[in-house]
Amino acid sequence: MEALDTLSSRTGVDFVDTDPGSIIVHPDGRFEAAGTVYVMLHYGGSRDEALMSDGYPMTLRGHSTEDGKVDVQSAEVDTRSFYG
Repeated sequence: MEALDTLSSRTGVDFVDTDPGSIIVHPDGRFEAAGTVYVMLHYGGSRDEALMSDGYPMTLRGHSTEDGKVDVQSAEVDTRSFYG
């Protein structure tokens, strides 16, 4: 998720929360889901590190297999709120 990498010197994903009501499943097994990615943003070095947590809206796209497994093929994160 390149959009997150530009937010701090070290960005870590805490967790991803998807909205079950937003999941769209197509007949061919493709799906799309809206959610939020929660991150920890690290600034500075080890002696003067500053941390900030934040959350950003995201869209997941992928497909499900016949055995019920999910393959996420893309995750688009909207980080515009960070800049303005």
